[in-house]
Amino acid sequence: MRIVLVLALVLAHGAADAASYSVDGAWLRGPDGAQLLSLQPTFDVDYLAGGRRTRRQLRFAPWRRISRAARWQLVTSARVDDVHAVLTLRGSLRSPAIDVELRVSYGRARRVGYERLSFASGALDRALMLDRALRRRPLGRKPSVVGNLTPQRVWLARGTARVALVGGRGVQSLRASFASGRARLWLELDHQRNHPRTRFRCKLRLPPRYTAPGRDDMDVRRAGEVRWMRARLIVGSARLLEPMRYPRGYRAALVLTDHADQSRATTFEALAFGRTGAVAAGELGAKHAGLVNRGLGYTKTVFVERRGPYAKQLDSPRYRALLAKVGRRVEIGLHSVTGRADDTARVEALLKRFRALGYKGRTWIDHQPDTNCEAVATAGWNRRGRFYCLAALAKHGFRYLWGTIDHILPRASLNILHPDAPGRRRPVLWQHGLVRVDGAPPFWLFASTNIYWRRARVLARTTPRAIDALVRERGLLVAHVYLDTHRTRGRLRNLHLVDRLARGRYRLGPRVDALFARLARRQARGDVLVAGVERVLGHLAAMQALALRHEAKALRLDGRALSQPLSALTLRLPHGAAGARLEGQTRALPSRLHGGRREIWLDVPKGRVLRLQVLDAKGQPLALLPPGGIALR
Repeated sequence: MRIVLVLALVLAHGAADAASYSVDGAWLRGPDGAQLLSLQPTFDVDYLAGGRRTRRQLRFAPWRRISRAARWQLVTSARVDDVHAVLTLRGSLRSPAIDVELRVSYGRARRVGYERLSFASGALDRALMLDRALRRRPLGRKPSVVGNLTPQRVWLARGTARVALVGGRGVQSLRASFASGRARLWLELDHQRNHPRTRFRCKLRLPPRYTAPGRDDMDVRRAGEVRWMRARLIVGSARLLEPMRYPRGYRAALVLTDHADQSRATTFEALAFGRTGAVAAGELGAKHAGLVNRGLGYTKTVFVERRGPYAKQLDSPRYRALLAKVGRRVEIGLHSVTGRADDTARVEALLKRFRALGYKGRTWIDHQPDTNCEAVATAGWNRRGRFYCLAALAKHGFRYLWGTIDHILPRASLNILHPDAPGRRRPVLWQHGLVRVDGAPPFWLFASTNIYWRRARVLARTTPRAIDALVRERGLLVAHVYLDTHRTRGRLRNLHLVDRLARGRYRLGPRVDALFARLARRQARGDVLVAGVERVLGHLAAMQALALRHEAKALRLDGRALSQPLSALTLRLPHGAAGARLEGQTRALPSRLHGGRREIWLDVPKGRVLRLQVLDAKGQPLALLPPGGIALR
């Protein structure tokens, strides 16, 4: 498996040009010769192999210098047991960029706790970091961390010199701290807390008390595997673009993942279309009540066949007829295939039936891992067991699997990313080496937050003020919900959004429909995207395969690693930019102004390389990188 990391260190506007900067093999030095950033990082590792745990801070050997005409190269290496790491820096007297490449190879299988390059700075005046709300935040003594859903950037300053650290494709996470005038930066190729994996034991019946799952977070490396991490250092005045999280300029996203347990045709129709019987009465469209009528999307999971104490869903013609009316905004996925444990053959057969019925959803949410042994979090990942299901899921095109992780929301907030706790990791979308099928596209696991609450609490937590805060923070809510449940007894009583009428009919609560209408208006304004897993998390997953590279007069967007086209990618332009267009075209891309900076969006085709020009107020291309090169002393 190959992972690419793009790293840029950029001098801010107004500082000296690239020719004033130099590399002496130990430090990146500023115009006055001051030490800005050490070029002798350590390689910190935590491995488990053969029952032995190894935690080391590896120092690289002295640099080996290679010079050819105007180009130069520095190479070094480090080794621990069978793991061999090679670090290379490449620069030129004609370019303000230094390419950084780390190659790590493994002689035998092992588990990984973390792998990271650790950099130290010289004496600095200040250090800032782009946080999970996409704001510049001063760094402090306690390390801050951002993951793969936030552009990784740190700004360092000493006098008039400015250096920005920019992480790109393949960066699992970036940690940084600032104390006593010096910064520490950790570029993490891997960290076990970035990809949590719960582990349930199959009991075939619910235990009398809830049993917390075990954890198996450490990723795996196979014998002969090679991982790559690539980076860039850019010196001098530069204008950098930032990829935003959501398509078409949306500033926040709300993803509803509806678990199938409590759903039945009468309540489902009331949720989607306002009341039981609405479809027969022709009450369809935006002027009528209902989640679907209001134009909102979500992920609706179902059971293929009834087993256990649940209503018929895909084995009910009435239920299927309702699903046929919901439209493309509603993604139909699976909540396992039934409400009981199913072995490999049965999972395969019911997945085949799901596809034969015409459903194209690619999201799988484990149902009750304690009892459904084929759950990915239980035995579904184990290829040697009778409940193995990963191969069948891959065969039938499933890509997005619930990681059975429910984060707790911050108080009075809807943002699962929790930007006000910068030192706490909040993984939302990740891959894990134990959840994969050789030769198949990788699975993406995702976390959620459980908001299966009483109606009054749902309404109190989703006020206009709360939505405003979510938008301000560029936030994300992935909600674990049971939208069309209705119970009057037991532990689930009163946890419903629909009201019961006479003769087994239901209607959507008026205040709930008012909430849906408000969200629809915010969506129409371009504030909040209300959609399913594939639309939102699929977009974020696709962004991980896109390589961005700043060139002298254009941004290079490399889509050759994309598994699908990336639609309406949003980019934030640098200060002072008035717009952007693709190289060779005359029409400016769609955009809007927010917070003094313009944001544009464009489609990136699979297998293509595009170049994007940034324009000034007169429509002329702006230089992104400064002239000059970097001298090797």
